Amino acid sequence: MADPIGGRVTGKTCGNFKLTPKEAEVLEVLCRHKGSIVERSIIMNQIWGADDYFTSRSLDNHILKLRKLLGGDTTVNIQTYKRTGLMLTD
Repeated sequence: MADPIGGRVTGKTCGNFKLTPKEAEVLEVLCRHKGSIVERSIIMNQIWGADDYFTSRSLDNHILKLRKLLGGDTTVNIQTYKRTGLMLTD
């Protein structure tokens, strides 16, 4: 369903705030599949690989921060589909 990330993002400035490298990677995956549900497991594997130290809760924390940072932009919305995945919509 998802393509592997070609390279690693080291952090990006977006408007007046700076995304951490992991936040930028999560947003990048969602942007690549805008309008489609991306399974949580796919996001986890693409960003953290097989490292089981990072849990689904880690992803939730990054999504929470992205929602806060992007909250003022009404053209961007990250939707959660319970037990399925996430989708970036406009």
